Amino acid sequence: MTQAYEKYGFTLIEDRPLPELAGRGLLLKHQSGAQLLAILNDDDNQTFGIGFRTPSDNSTGVAHILEHSVLNGSRKYRTKEPFMDLVKSSLATFLNAMTFSDKTIYPVSSRNDKDFTHLMDVYLDAVFNPAIYETKEIFLQEGWHYHLEKPEGPLTYRGVVYNEMRGALSGADAQVQNAILEALYPDTVYGKESGGDPYEIPDLTYDRFLDFHRHYYHPSNAYIFLYGQVDLDRRLAHIHEEYLSHYSPLDVDSRLHLQAPFQAPKEAEVTYAAAPEEDKAGKDQLAYALIFGTRTSLRDMFLADLLTDALIDSQAGPIRQALQEAGIGADVQSFSSDGIQIPFGIIAKDTDAARKEDFVRVIEDTFRRLADGGLNRDLLLASLNKIEFAYRECQGFGTRGVVYYINAFESWLYDGSPFDALHYEAPLKALREDIEAGRLGEEIRRRILDNPHKVILTARPEAGKTDRRDAAVADKLAAYKASLSPAEIQGLVDETHRLIARQNRADTPEEKATLPVLTLDDVDAGIPRVPTEIVPLEEGTLLTNDVFASGILYLNIYFSAAHIGAEDLCDYALLTALIGSMDTARYTYRDLSTQEYLISGGLSISPAIYSDFKDGSRCYPKLAVSTRLLGTDHLDAVLDLIYEELYQTKLTDKARLHEVIKMLRLRTEAGLLRVGHQVAAARAMSYISAQSAYAERIAGLDLLFALQDLDDHFDEQSDALIDRLTALYARLVDKRQVVLGLTGSAEDIAAARGPVQDFIRRLPVNEAPRADFLPAPVVKNEGLKTAAGVQYVAQAAPVQAPGGYTGSWEVLANLISNEYLYNEIRAKGGAYGQGIRFSRKGYMNLYSYRDPNLEKTVDVYTGLPAWLAQLDMDAAGLAPFIIGTLDKFNPQRTPAGKGLLVLRLFISGQTYEDIEASQEEALATDPASLKALAPALAEALDQAVICVIGGGTAIDRAKDHFDQIRNLEG
Repeated sequence: MTQAYEKYGFTLIEDRPLPELAGRGLLLKHQSGAQLLAILNDDDNQTFGIGFRTPSDNSTGVAHILEHSVLNGSRKYRTKEPFMDLVKSSLATFLNAMTFSDKTIYPVSSRNDKDFTHLMDVYLDAVFNPAIYETKEIFLQEGWHYHLEKPEGPLTYRGVVYNEMRGALSGADAQVQNAILEALYPDTVYGKESGGDPYEIPDLTYDRFLDFHRHYYHPSNAYIFLYGQVDLDRRLAHIHEEYLSHYSPLDVDSRLHLQAPFQAPKEAEVTYAAAPEEDKAGKDQLAYALIFGTRTSLRDMFLADLLTDALIDSQAGPIRQALQEAGIGADVQSFSSDGIQIPFGIIAKDTDAARKEDFVRVIEDTFRRLADGGLNRDLLLASLNKIEFAYRECQGFGTRGVVYYINAFESWLYDGSPFDALHYEAPLKALREDIEAGRLGEEIRRRILDNPHKVILTARPEAGKTDRRDAAVADKLAAYKASLSPAEIQGLVDETHRLIARQNRADTPEEKATLPVLTLDDVDAGIPRVPTEIVPLEEGTLLTNDVFASGILYLNIYFSAAHIGAEDLCDYALLTALIGSMDTARYTYRDLSTQEYLISGGLSISPAIYSDFKDGSRCYPKLAVSTRLLGTDHLDAVLDLIYEELYQTKLTDKARLHEVIKMLRLRTEAGLLRVGHQVAAARAMSYISAQSAYAERIAGLDLLFALQDLDDHFDEQSDALIDRLTALYARLVDKRQVVLGLTGSAEDIAAARGPVQDFIRRLPVNEAPRADFLPAPVVKNEGLKTAAGVQYVAQAAPVQAPGGYTGSWEVLANLISNEYLYNEIRAKGGAYGQGIRFSRKGYMNLYSYRDPNLEKTVDVYTGLPAWLAQLDMDAAGLAPFIIGTLDKFNPQRTPAGKGLLVLRLFISGQTYEDIEASQEEALATDPASLKALAPALAEALDQAVICVIGGGTAIDRAKDHFDQIRNLEG
């Protein structure tokens, strides 16, 4: 075996079977110093990755800006942005790059071998031979620059990463967690913001940016990865001959230093940005954080995850319980981060900073009790099961190779064997034995109670903090401009216009010719079928899917919810969230949570709605009940638990009810800005689409506003709320025409069919009449204020085009999103993301993400039809956009995703042949047919409605766009 890889400059270091990954692993070392990990198995979704250890001693975001920048052209690939060219035109199942606190990685995946070859080479040339040295404008666009279009204008900062991080760090949680890391790791890279603090990013100079690449992006600091059905010999030869052979070994100093332990706990006080109008009372946060262990030990990682889940995050968590019983924190959450030293932390949200001493006392008293023998064995085992499911399911990602690459770094980056982080079964087994033997009490004492490396942090809201900091930046820029000579000012104007000129310049035919391209002949147009058996039942239909699922059996039960009217939808959504979080006939809510994860991978009960594929006026509301099990040993107990939650939940405990409402509110508010573009886009659609209005009430801002109102006025509304919920619960489940799905091995499915059918038979009959469940949409334009320093700008409109929706609309979405909108909103405007979607029901939806603009973005939307009407593109130019669309029709799916696809097709009436027909329409798209849609888009935009989530100053400045302005949080 060793001799087989003593070529192409590689030497085999280690060869291991990897049973958990259904394959074998090879660790190779190249003569240039590069390391290469190959995981060989039968997965046809091949993965390649290259990464570098990239520690930064500041928060200018240099590693993050470099991650963006190297993908903007290289020695071999001469277009402005090869990465975006691939986004438009590749069959990639994964295509991205990621900056962590101590590493930067560039992973790609594809099921098409030719495409995989292209992706590999573009990424290799990008990291080793980027155009950043010859084209400063790349740094100015992706990082930051002084923006000044005319001498008399205001001087501002712009840049994609600059605006991305203004959005990423605008939420209270992100600001508090950054403050914890800074206090916990004051002397190492882990106390810095690797993504970049927007108030420090402008300290990064172009020369320091280039120096960072010169130092770290060398093969001697490279971690290369191959996964799946790869032709290893061919890939190694290519990597060596085209790239690594041109380098000699280099002593790259990328050491990652450990934080020296504290001699005693430390305290820190910070503020976080809140909206000017937000009520600050009771909005403080308290944090208790420490360094738990190191990632070089998989046991340390699993133990930290185990104690975090069992003691803090679980509904039965004793730390959570103790703090809430003491009235400290409307919600309690854990805290974690990446890096060689594992942080462990507890955050109490919506509390009073004056309770700090009580907060610490309650936590440490509870840990002492647990260390002295108070640990609940079942609770620990339930949390361990969660960890095992997460590893077996690759965190729910379809591109398993990318997950394995990231996991391998947990030991590989820190000079251990990458295989140590991939063998999860043995350490999980050992930890299970430690739980059974009661050995974890001493771990709590040593790692937590007797650990002096702790930080107690107090965070208070500071209303208008972002506006004040931005005003100070504006003053600083004005003063800087005033200090410049006319010639220096003109120099900034010239630099700005050189950047704009580059952004406006189209790639030349010669530059485009350097890109590797697929042709339509390279595409496999078939849509794979999930093996499915359809079994009619007396009550409905059972769908079974025999697929490999790593020993997991997935069960989905979809009940009709057509009897729940529009006026009850927010209560309905709240009720489904309460189920599993309230006491039942046999269990307290704490014991219920533990029991769920002891016997399964958890239970999910939530509302959903599906469209009819052939009749856009029809849709099907459902109550979805889902679980997953390891085999079928506990199936009867799981079914009993589902029955208990659906029929024997108690809803009259007012204190617990208010606690859950408050927790749901806080978690929804905290997550808004992470997906602000999705929230704004869904909200805009709800103004014009009845089905979207339904979705907005069961999972959108209508539900959040209802939760806020219930939380703020709970005492006066609680009795009426309990009455409504009780009445709704009594008629919640309608088993008529139930649809069931079983996905897993044939053996497990056969064992489960009888018990699942018996379970449905024993459910009581509910003959509630069908209700008017679709809300009437209310056309409006809305501005929603937050403390964010960026915007999420969404528009929605009905589209009426000759012939209606076809697969060509997906090609149009790819073309508009990644050509027109990308150039105007991201490249020129500095936003982090943008896009357009078209729906089969006849709607269009435009959105931007972490956008410094508002009115300019609306102008870009308005200019879309004119751009399309003037499109100058031939069939050859359109072909890459067609190819880049095909993943919409055949995405990579997990085993669970395959089961959900079968259910969706059955409920909606869509077939695989329908998907193939839409794909054929996409493949047959021509430029003239797309240009012909310009009048329809112009007519649609004349009727468009708008929703913007963003900073109060920006929304107030654009108030004429809105019929209604309100605060989103609080």
